Amino acid sequence: MHFGYVKIEITGYKPEKFINIAARRNLFMKNVSYADPRKVIGEIDVRSFKKLRPVAYKSRCKIHIVGRRGPIFFLEKCKRRKVFFIEGICAALIIFFLSTIIADIEVNIPITMSEQKVRELLAENGIHIGMFKYEIDDEALVKNIISSFDEVSWAEVSIKGTKIQVDIAQEVARPNVVPYTEPCDVVALKEGVIYSMNVKSGIAAVEPGDTVMAGDVIISGKIADKYDENIFYNVHAHGEVIASTWYSEKQVVNTVKTERVRTGNFTESMSLNILGLEFKLFGWDHDYEEYDELKEESSPMLWGKIKLPIQITKKTLYECEEQVINIDGDTAMQLARESAYAKCLEQIPDSAEIVNAKFSYETVQNDGICVTVIVECKENIAKESAID
Repeated sequence: MHFGYVKIEITGYKPEKFINIAARRNLFMKNVSYADPRKVIGEIDVRSFKKLRPVAYKSRCKIHIVGRRGPIFFLEKCKRRKVFFIEGICAALIIFFLSTIIADIEVNIPITMSEQKVRELLAENGIHIGMFKYEIDDEALVKNIISSFDEVSWAEVSIKGTKIQVDIAQEVARPNVVPYTEPCDVVALKEGVIYSMNVKSGIAAVEPGDTVMAGDVIISGKIADKYDENIFYNVHAHGEVIASTWYSEKQVVNTVKTERVRTGNFTESMSLNILGLEFKLFGWDHDYEEYDELKEESSPMLWGKIKLPIQITKKTLYECEEQVINIDGDTAMQLARESAYAKCLEQIPDSAEIVNAKFSYETVQNDGICVTVIVECKENIAKESAID
């Protein structure tokens, strides 16, 4: 084990004689180079350096130390600078301690899921910024996530540095299709009026123009024998049945309403968040009765590639007040039309073709206008249903 090296300068009439004598006494030097014919520079172990005085005397050379490096010299400096040494140790311990604490929580989920609900579930399971990494039971957490959300098919919890990452995949619903080898009927998926039929197998049970209810058989999988009408064969009925369907929605809009608006006054504050504890740096007091709060959090501070649980939080408070706003009849009617139509579109499948939309209006109490929209569509209402 090497405690350190001393870089020395050997000057004399024959410096190579110094090196040879030292080598015979097992005092080896490295990185030897000639600065000039009478000067040699090299490095030697600090313990061997103490044995060079007899060698220098015998070779008639002089030794000068030009550099030192190694742990033994670092410790000597630390003895002279005890406060600096103690501060360095404390800083290293603090950084090591902070590296064991969760500083960030990242949630990756499908668009159709609510990130807020996932974060609430994590909080219920004790996952929060400032907790120790060893407290996290990732297997139990994954089981809780999958059991709490029916639409989740896969989840993973991983710890990367000081960040916990939660990845969730949503289960893709499989279409309810009867295997082609099994007999089935084709039934109506919803109420409608038959517009056209394309029967590929089976017998049509209805005709265009007929009204059907949800669950009615529209293509039968029971086929009578052509020689004996009392004998039936069950087949896999299949086909496309286009029907006219209707969707309706109502929306009420008041011509007089109270709305929350900002007055233009605001105040800001800045705080330091360490391990979930908030320390106010600066800000101004306020006497707002009603206000909106806008909160901005910086990314966790970095020490190299390590995220520390330290963030800067900026809060902006906007003063608000309630105002009575009068809406004219045409504007209220247009708002109600748009809202009712948007709600109706949420019910209509993407594959459906919109044929027509009708709106009706009526006045309700409290100066309100109620708009009813009925959207007519054409869509395939065929659904396969197994025959027992």
